[in-house]
Amino acid sequence: MIHAVRMLGSVFHGYVSLELAGGFEHSAPNALESWEWIVDSLDAVLRNRSAR
Repeated sequence: MIHAVRMLGSVFHGYVSLELAGGFEHSAPNALESWEWIVDSLDAVLRNRSAR
């Protein structure tokens, strides 16, 4: 569980930091489309990860 919490924290912090710094303004697709892809991917990873 701690690994999942660390991963989520890293993703959220990193994404917000880049977004606030304008890091997604220079290329397509837009940031919202990327965020939706990230959330879908995190969901798939966490659902399919075996508990250890």
